[in-house]
Amino acid sequence: MKFKQVKFPKWANAEQTQIDCMVEWKKFPGQLMPFTASPADPSAHGRDLYTRLQSGEFGVVGDYEPPVPPSAPEE
Repeated sequence: MKFKQVKFPKWANAEQTQIDCMVEWKKFPGQLMPFTASPADPSAHGRDLYTRLQSGEFGVVGDYEPPVPPSAPEE
C-alpha cells in the first residue's frame, strides 16, 4: 500500500518492537488513519514503514506511554 504522509510516530510498547503512527494512505486521501508498524508485520508495507519510522525518516519516535488503568468506581 502506498501512503502520502506519516505523522506522530511513537513507540507502541515498552520493548520498542512496534511503532504507532497516523498514516494518510493514497487510497484514502485526506484521512489520517491509525497504524501500528512492526518488523514482524505480515505485509511488506508494514515492515518497510517500521524500518523507515525507526530510522527517523518521519521524525523522532516518541516515548512509549503505558495505558492508564481505569479508576475504581466510587461506592
